[in-house]
Amino acid sequence: MTTYSRGRRQTDARAHYRKMAEEAELGAVTRSQLQVLAKDLPQTGLVNSTEAMLLVTLVHSAPSPQFEAGGLPIVFKSNATLGFEIGKTPNHTGALLSRLFDAGLIAMRDSGNYKRFARRDDAGNVAAVSGIDLRVLVARYRELSALVAKARSDRNAREAAWSEYRGAVRQLHLVLSSVEDLACRILATLKRRFNIILANVSKKSTAARIGRAARLCRWLAERAYGLNKGREDSLASGKIMSRTLETRDHIQTTNLNQLVSCSEEAWRPANAGPVILNGASFARRAWDERRGEAKSSLRTRPEPGRAMQIETLTAACPALKSWLGAAPTSWPALIDKYPLLCVLVGISADARDHAASVLGQTGAAMAAALIIERREAGEIKSAGGFMRALIERAKNGNLHLEKSIYARAKMRLEVARKVPDS
Repeated sequence: MTTYSRGRRQTDARAHYRKMAEEAELGAVTRSQLQVLAKDLPQTGLVNSTEAMLLVTLVHSAPSPQFEAGGLPIVFKSNATLGFEIGKTPNHTGALLSRLFDAGLIAMRDSGNYKRFARRDDAGNVAAVSGIDLRVLVARYRELSALVAKARSDRNAREAAWSEYRGAVRQLHLVLSSVEDLACRILATLKRRFNIILANVSKKSTAARIGRAARLCRWLAERAYGLNKGREDSLASGKIMSRTLETRDHIQTTNLNQLVSCSEEAWRPANAGPVILNGASFARRAWDERRGEAKSSLRTRPEPGRAMQIETLTAACPALKSWLGAAPTSWPALIDKYPLLCVLVGISADARDHAASVLGQTGAAMAAALIIERREAGEIKSAGGFMRALIERAKNGNLHLEKSIYARAKMRLEVARKVPDS
C-alpha cells in the first residue's frame, strides 16, 4: 500500500525563511521599490522571467500601507486567481510559488485546508493569517539589491572585455595573414594556439577569462609581428667587410646603422670587451660596438679558436633549417639568429644573456641550436631549464659542446649511410 504525504514539504531553508519573515522590520522599503527589485531579479539568475512576473503580481496585490511600520503584507489570493492574472494554470502557479519559496523570496503560511484568509478577533485585529507572506522580501531587500548591482557590473565588464577581445582577434587575424612567409612550423604553432583561444572563449565566459584571452591574442600578434620584423631586418641588412680580420670567422658585419668613427681604433673584434645583448640588435652590437662605449656589467667570455665548421653544426642539427627556413651558412649568421632561436624555443631573455656571458656568443648560439635539435627529437621538455643546466656545467668546467655536436653529426652520418643499404 502506497502512503502519500499530505501537506507542503518542509525543509530547513523554508523554516529559516518563515522565521526571517516574522522578524522583518517594515517601513524602510516601499512597495514600489520591491516591484522594481522583483522585475530586476532575473538578471541575477535566482528566478526566471515567469517567476519574476508572478512576484511582481504578488507585490502589487498587497496594499501599499501594509509595507509601512506595523503593516502585514500578506497576499490571500488563490492559485486560480493568480494564475489568471499571469496567464498560467493553477497547478503551474502552485509550482511557481514553490520555486519562489525555495529561493527565499516569499514565505508560505498554510492553513489546514490550504485556504488563504485572515481571522480577526472581537476587537477587529488580525489574530491569525494564512497566505503568501512578503515580509521576507523586505528583510532581504539590501542583499538582493546588491546581487542585482553585481550582476549588472559583471555584465558591463564582460561586454567591455568581449569588445576588447574581438579587437585583439581581428588584429591577430591581420598579423597572421601578413606573415604567411614565416617558417611553416612557427606559423603553424601560432595558428594552433590561436585556435585553442577561440575554442575556449565565448560571450558567456567571465570577464576575467575573456580579458585573459584578449591579452594572449595581443601577445601572439606581437610575437608574430616581431618574428617577421626581425626576419625582414635580417634579410634587408646588407653585408660589409670588417676592418679587423683577426680570425677567419670574423669576416662580415651587419651593422649599417650605428655611427662609428672611421679610425682604426674605433673598430674592434667580436671577442673584445663587454657586449650589450638586446633582442634583434644582438649580433650588430656584438660585432661593431665602439671600444669603451658599453656600460653593461655583462662580460663575455673570450672565445677560443674554433676548428669546427658551420657545416658540421648544421649537419648535427638539421632542425635549424625547418625552424629558420634556411640553415645558417656562417658563424656570424648563426649568432645573428641567436635571439630569434631563443624566442622560438622558449628561452627567456635573462637565460639568453646569461648564456652569452658564460659561454660566449658563438657557444651560446651553438647551445641554442643543440637545444632546438634535442627538443625536436623529444629529448628535452624545458628549453630554458636545459640552457641554465648548460651554463652551470660551463661554470664547473664540465661542458663540452663541441664533443656533443661532433657525436651528433657522426650519428647522423652513420644513419645516412645505412639508409641506402636497407
